[in-house]
Amino acid sequence: MSGLLNKRELLFAGVGLGAMSAAGAALAQASPAAAKAPGVINPPRRRVPVPVPVQQAKTNLMWQVPKGALGLVGAPNAIALDERGRGLWYGEENGPLGDRENCPAVLVDFNGKEIKRLHTPSFNVSGMAQGGGYIWIGHKLGFYQVDIDTNEITHRDHPLTPPGNPSGNTHGMAWDDDNKKLWLADPQLGVLFRIDPKTFAPDRAIKIDTAYFARTHGIGYRDGFLYQAAWRDNTPGVESTRYDMGLGGIIKYNIDTGLPVLYIAFGPNSIDPHAVAVDKAGKIYICDAGLHPGIPERTPPYSGYVGTVTLL
Repeated sequence: MSGLLNKRELLFAGVGLGAMSAAGAALAQASPAAAKAPGVINPPRRRVPVPVPVQQAKTNLMWQVPKGALGLVGAPNAIALDERGRGLWYGEENGPLGDRENCPAVLVDFNGKEIKRLHTPSFNVSGMAQGGGYIWIGHKLGFYQVDIDTNEITHRDHPLTPPGNPSGNTHGMAWDDDNKKLWLADPQLGVLFRIDPKTFAPDRAIKIDTAYFARTHGIGYRDGFLYQAAWRDNTPGVESTRYDMGLGGIIKYNIDTGLPVLYIAFGPNSIDPHAVAVDKAGKIYICDAGLHPGIPERTPPYSGYVGTVTLL
């Protein structure tokens, strides 16, 4: 059994025909063909799904991002580790006027002290990665590629939807340092997919898992695994309208099989995770934008905070 999507499955997920031709034969097939004995037709064997273990965890506060326009609590909706070791990048979902336009990308040290601020035309920032000399900033209609030395900004269309398709929301990004490629999350299409940062052609896709968590957000990558921020409602099928009606957590995927291998479940009074970054030692960083769908804005108790995760 595999969680990797083949081309037909991606098509039914809403991917445009033009993007599919770009992906070509590089997209992994769902599973290898069963071996056949000479002259014998072997019926397919049904594989029993392996239960995904659940690991309890707690979150730890680091610092809260500065307040933005109109005195509003900051809304860090994306996070990434700086590849030069200087600290963390975070993407502020609110712009300088208090709306969600022209959102900045901010580099801070691990104590939260600002080092650099990039002003971008991003709208509704909801994903970020740092790698290959660029900051990659996901937003409503694709993503921006920003040179961290020259600050040159280039807009890139969402790779799996035709230009102008409203479902082209890049809601999570992660740099695959092992393969020097870029992962993107699109919960609306139900996929996590990897692209070549030179050609922007997809070469691998994973179906987002919603068996344990109801809603998913941003992603991080480390050593062959993707980590996706998620939320679970206390009552299945009843969407949370208050912070105490659900719990946050993380889904960990094996990128070779495309399957979830671990559900990390946060306890009560934890940070509501909107994005994930994982360092080389396996330390997990998260941030809370305070803008959870269905819950009044900035009412979660740790809105605007960056923190870490400790497995129990």
